[in-house]
Amino acid sequence: MNLIKNRKLKTKLSINIVITTIMLIGLGATSFLGFRHVADLSDNMVDNNVAPMREIATIQTNMAQINIDILTMFDTINGKATLIKDIDSLYAANDEALHAFKKANLTAE
Repeated sequence: MNLIKNRKLKTKLSINIVITTIMLIGLGATSFLGFRHVADLSDNMVDNNVAPMREIATIQTNMAQINIDILTMFDTINGKATLIKDIDSLYAANDEALHAFKKANLTAE
């Protein structure tokens, strides 16, 4: 403590400015690393949790279209073959989406 008391005011202010600058640089570096960590976690959340939900939305949309095609088949005489092909392709798309959803590693985080 005597070391600081015996210094001139200019030296004391310079030491305080240097200490404050070092602390601010440390705080900035810590904040930068914290923001980088948050960005990594949000990217992970999008990749692992939001992307599989898109697959569920695709399945729901395809099922609605299949229902529309089935109802249209009751009303039309011609064109049933194209509707059946459309239904088959939608079922195939649903199978792919369901497979992609099962591959996703969903967690309760």
